[in-house]
Amino acid sequence: MEKQITIGFISYADPMDKTAWSGTIHHLYKSIEGAGYNVIWIKARFSKWIKYYQKLLDSLSKYSGKRYSIAHTILAANLTHIDKTSIQRVDILFSPGCTAIYKLKTDKPIIYLADATFKAIYNYYDELSNLFSFNITEGNKIEKKALTKATHIIHASDWAKQSAVKDYGIPQNKISIIEFGANITRPYIHKIKDKEDTLHLLFLGVDWKRKGGDIAIETSKILNDQGIKNIIHIAGPMDFPQKYKELPYVDFIGFLNKNKEEEYRKFIQIISSSDIFILPTKAECAGIVFAEASAYGLPIFTYDTGGVGNYVINEINGYRLPLKCNANEFAEQIKDCVTTKKLDQMHKTAVILYKERLNWDRWSTCFKSIIENINTHKV
Repeated sequence: MEKQITIGFISYADPMDKTAWSGTIHHLYKSIEGAGYNVIWIKARFSKWIKYYQKLLDSLSKYSGKRYSIAHTILAANLTHIDKTSIQRVDILFSPGCTAIYKLKTDKPIIYLADATFKAIYNYYDELSNLFSFNITEGNKIEKKALTKATHIIHASDWAKQSAVKDYGIPQNKISIIEFGANITRPYIHKIKDKEDTLHLLFLGVDWKRKGGDIAIETSKILNDQGIKNIIHIAGPMDFPQKYKELPYVDFIGFLNKNKEEEYRKFIQIISSSDIFILPTKAECAGIVFAEASAYGLPIFTYDTGGVGNYVINEINGYRLPLKCNANEFAEQIKDCVTTKKLDQMHKTAVILYKERLNWDRWSTCFKSIIENINTHKV
C-alpha cells in the first residue's frame, strides 16, 4: 500500500479559525486534506522580542510620518520560530505567506502560496504605502527569497504571477494560478426575480473606504431616483458612517463572524436573498467574496483592479468597470443589465463559473496535480 503523503501547513493562525485571512487559511487546510493528504499544522510564531521592535517602529512612525509593515521586515522574519521536529515528520511543506519561510533551512520541497507579491501591493494598499525605505528593501528581499526558495509557487491571479515574473525574475513554469474558492459550505442557486420586485443590492466588506462603500450607497440612491427600486444591505464594515444609517433604502447589518453559527446563518440568509453584489473596491488582490457571490448567482459590479480579473468575468458573472468610473456609471451599468435581462442571464452563468472555477474542490484537484508533479520529478 502506497504511503500517504504528509503536508506540513505552515501558518501563524490556527487553520480551524474561520476568520483567519477571511477564512482562506481554514479552506486551504481543508482543501489539502480533501486532495487526499495527511495535513499537520506547523505553527509559526514570533519571538516575544517582536513587541519591543514593534514599539520602536511605532515611535519612529509617529515621529517621521512613515508607515511600516512588520511582517515585511528582516528582523520579524528572523524572529519567527517554527518547530523543527514537526518539519521532520512531513514530506512537503506548504506556506501561505513568505515571512515564515525566510530563514527556514530544509531539504523538504516547499509550496509557497500568495495572492500578491510585495512589489505588487506596495503603494497599492493604503496601509502598505509610504513605508520606511528599509522596509521596502527588506520586503522585496523577503519576497524574492520565498519565491526563489519555493519548489513551486501558487498564485491566486494572473496579476500576482505577472509581478513575480516581471519584478522578481521567476520562471513562468514555476508558478501555477489557482483561483480561491468560496469560503462557504452551502451554495445556493439564486431564483430569478420578477421585474417588478424590489432589487436587493449587497455590499460585503470590512474596510469601508477601500471597498468603495460610499460609491455603493450612492449607486443605490441613483437607481432609486431613476425608478429602479432597491434596498442595499451592508455587512462587514466596522467604520460605517452614521449619516447613512437612517436612509430608508439602506439596511446596515454590521460585522458577521462566520465562526459563530448564528452569524454564519445570517450571512447565508443575506447572500441567498440578494440579487446583485456591488463592491467598488479600489484595491483587491483576489477577492474571495466574488467567488461567494458567484456561488449564489449574484452578478457582481466592481472595479477592474489587481487580481479581480480572475474572479469577475465581464458579462459572465458581472462587470469590471474602469477605476475612473463613479456611482453614476455603476448605476448606468446595473440599470442596463436590469432592463435588457442581462441580469437574469448572469444569475445562471455566475453559478456555472463558480462550479467550474471558483470552488475549493477545483483548487484541491489542481493542488494534487502539483504534488504529483513534484513527486514525479523527485524534487
